[in-house]
Amino acid sequence: MEGFESEKEIPKIVAAKTAEEAQNYLDNSTIALSGIITASEEEKKKLYSKIPVVNSEKEIEKLADLVEKALR
Repeated sequence: MEGFESEKEIPKIVAAKTAEEAQNYLDNSTIALSGIITASEEEKKKLYSKIPVVNSEKEIEKLADLVEKALR
């Protein structure tokens, strides 16, 4: 689902271009970060979060595992 920034009860994956953009959407319901940010080591280093950063094109199984775990 897309567009549920304010929803706090649904586990979500934040798709972001930059660390700053990601920080704007992170909350307790965030289970992973994905998007263009995964290609930039510089941007990933700027994150103040321990939430997994997962490249959905290269690590789809890891992302699926995180979703399954969150839904249990």
